Amino acid sequence: MKKRIVPFIFLALTFVLLTSVVYAWFSTGIDVKTELISVNVGTNQVETHLFVQKQGEEEVLITNQAQLAEILKMGIPSDEYVFRIKIVNHMSNTATASIIVNDITSTPDIGFSGDLKDAYLIKDLNVKVVREGLPIENLYLTPNSPTQGVGVDGQVLSVSRINNVIVDNKIVLANNILIASGEAINIKITLAFDSNIVSTEYRGQMIFNEFRIVIGE
Repeated sequence: MKKRIVPFIFLALTFVLLTSVVYAWFSTGIDVKTELISVNVGTNQVETHLFVQKQGEEEVLITNQAQLAEILKMGIPSDEYVFRIKIVNHMSNTATASIIVNDITSTPDIGFSGDLKDAYLIKDLNVKVVREGLPIENLYLTPNSPTQGVGVDGQVLSVSRINNVIVDNKIVLANNILIASGEAINIKITLAFDSNIVSTEYRGQMIFNEFRIVIGE
């Protein structure tokens, strides 16, 4: 009887081990990107977070694309969203940071034709660099065209609209911002649904696919 039990136990253990290996292969073989922020260095070197505040409500920590899309969904003219990107330098030396928004996509609702990247704007084209105990540093984006555009239904489009600051499918918010060792900085922009939009064609969903932070020395 013992001779029969030992091979059975061995066979069962072999099956469990094989199953674990196969499961591990499937688990690690699929790379699903859920985070909005990507950084070119390790998290032990630089810490990053994205926060969004809608219409003066409580600020929310954003961890994935779906969460941000939900906040932006059903926006109406005059809605405002303050984006705050926090960067903490844990390295022993001063570093530089460039902040880039990659691949912003807009999908109109069925039956509508307006591009939401024409309806949403970066307020005053202003990017704020906030450091503790220091005056706010104001940066300004350069629009592709200095004049207003014309959209669906003859809608007049703001110079500050997202489509007017995108270059090569990205928006560079800041270049080579210095961050001292141990310092935390905040990069802030205000995204607004243009209060002058009167056409009802601007309905749908806008997706921010990636906030890219490039760290240098």
